[in-house]
Amino acid sequence: MRTRCLFERCGKKVKYWMSFNEINSIIRHPFISAGIIEEGNDYLAQDEFQAAHHQFVAGDLTTKLCHEMIPGAQMGCMISYQMPIPYSCNPDDVLKTLELQRETLFFSDVQVRGYYSAYTARWFKELGVELRTEAGDEEILRSYPADYVSFSYYMSTAASAHPENYDRVSGNLLIKGVKNLYLETSEWGWQIDAKELRIALNQLYDR
Repeated sequence: MRTRCLFERCGKKVKYWMSFNEINSIIRHPFISAGIIEEGNDYLAQDEFQAAHHQFVAGDLTTKLCHEMIPGAQMGCMISYQMPIPYSCNPDDVLKTLELQRETLFFSDVQVRGYYSAYTARWFKELGVELRTEAGDEEILRSYPADYVSFSYYMSTAASAHPENYDRVSGNLLIKGVKNLYLETSEWGWQIDAKELRIALNQLYDR
């Protein structure tokens, strides 16, 4: 088992671990993240969240093994977090921002809290997702949550209920945001803002 080998070889030197890198990327890059083929897939959302569930369980079992083999070590979860802010104070934009934030926070919520938040029932219904779980999955999620949250923050973005009306964010990240008029854009098409990074840190810590 590769994980056990890593813990045995590196456990004396490494005390902070992460189970899956940018686990939420499965809904942006399903093939790279989980081997899910997008083209012609009528059940893409089902496959993405089913695979995510298996990753949640696998990550928690890895946390269990880490604690058993390396006393005092911590196993964290990791998300890619381009935290969107509302394009305007229009309630439609604010609501859309909440929805987009949840697409990411869902992944850290499950891993840290140890259960699926209440809003996921409605969300899954809208997406046509019916998770298939195994006996003991729920207990595993509750018993071995992640010890900490880490994240990558590449760029800032704004969210609108009508993104077709505005300039879209470009670059090499596939996100659903629009350009923030208050930020400069790099040569890559990214909008980077230290204050939004600070907000993201506070939001995750408070959550």
